[in-house]
Amino acid sequence: MASFNESTGRVELPPPVKNRPKNPLRASDYDPIATERGTFTEIDSESLASSYRRELQSKREANTLLYKLLRTDQRAFLSGSAANIMQATHIVNTIRRTKKTQTVEDVKALKLKIETRLTILEFTGKKRFNLDSRPNLLLLQIDEHYALEKYGLIAFSPGKARVQELISKLKDDNTEWDTRVAMAMATSMEEVLQQTNFLRRIERNLDFSASSVYNAGTVEWEVVVLYPNDFRPDEQVFMALDPRKRTIRHPKTRECPPALRREDWIECSVLDDPSSCDPPRLGHGNIPLTLSLSNCRQQDEQISLFAMIVNLHSKLLAYKHTNHSGDQRLLELANCVDNLVELIFHIPPRYPLVVPDWIAMTKDVENVDVKMSQSDFGGASRPRVGSDRDSDGSVGSDSDGSDNDSYGNGPEPTYSTGLTQSEYDILFDRHDSPSLTDRQRQRNFMQILYGPRGATFPSFTCSP
Repeated sequence: MASFNESTGRVELPPPVKNRPKNPLRASDYDPIATERGTFTEIDSESLASSYRRELQSKREANTLLYKLLRTDQRAFLSGSAANIMQATHIVNTIRRTKKTQTVEDVKALKLKIETRLTILEFTGKKRFNLDSRPNLLLLQIDEHYALEKYGLIAFSPGKARVQELISKLKDDNTEWDTRVAMAMATSMEEVLQQTNFLRRIERNLDFSASSVYNAGTVEWEVVVLYPNDFRPDEQVFMALDPRKRTIRHPKTRECPPALRREDWIECSVLDDPSSCDPPRLGHGNIPLTLSLSNCRQQDEQISLFAMIVNLHSKLLAYKHTNHSGDQRLLELANCVDNLVELIFHIPPRYPLVVPDWIAMTKDVENVDVKMSQSDFGGASRPRVGSDRDSDGSVGSDSDGSDNDSYGNGPEPTYSTGLTQSEYDILFDRHDSPSLTDRQRQRNFMQILYGPRGATFPSFTCSP
């Protein structure tokens, strides 16, 4: 995007990225650890126009996410491809500065509020949840990214059996959490002040061990196809590498894995048997394609199971709202996942969502993530006066499309969720109300993530 530099009186064109991002799986002289270092033009020069610097900064940040995933994932999660044209995909929607009236500080504050509340729910165990970190990122090819996020044609599901198992386990864990919080809050203020381990006592404390049902590494993800006629029209096949053959290259490994053969690729189609109780899924023959995590991420960087469930929920919720008489199997799965997400967003009745200052002042806080997660609950925010909408009633946006490049985040919305800053404030205040039921809190947070309708609706007219 060209921009006018008032200080020099010139129209400036942004220089191209110096190097295309390399995949260490395909470049034997390229160590995976090097993919975390970008090779981009410096943007700190005062001679650059401000809009020009913003665009370069946006592209650099987008590329940073891709570089991170190339280092550890190397292959597209769905197809297993190691092709150059891949994108970093957010699982839970991130917040971007799109309205001209919204500052970088506003975006950081919104992201912090979202991350804080998801941290309390242990979206990444005891570690702080970050929207732009690996637990919330997938590596996908461009067409896969569009099919998942822009058009909502597909969704990744852990399967109905695993969903039911998670529902049963979360019910028990939520009951135990309620009991601990009630006991911790039953004492007087003076006694609570003496409880140096108070924050640890009211943590959710879910079990994320290797054998736990919450371990995303043990999930075999199915590819649910919500709109078969749009995802694979005219019996078109989808090529996917056999999940058992998806080799990766670990850091500091000199040699690349042996080249794969053509027969290692599977011709997948949509399995849609009306007599079956299973929803339409991607597969080969009569066997569904199941995907497991194959990467060299650190244990605390593995994909967030709860984030994947929230993403699945948004797709199914949109399908349910737009297809009241749609495929009954998909509607049943939507109801089942809806119940699971309600349990994920459970908060004990006496949990101190608006944390008093005396908790932040406790001296014995070994878990820094938990202390940070309480920091923005010191008081209720105040809705801002005025409107952030344009004169025509639509939400203003910067249309530079800087995130829509093949080396960045790709087709995720370049528009906002449709919420003004004041509406965000109201939703966050409502989320922290102790009078909300778990279902109301879940719906409220889905509006924070996806806008007034609480889901990402397909941006096209679905085929019959």
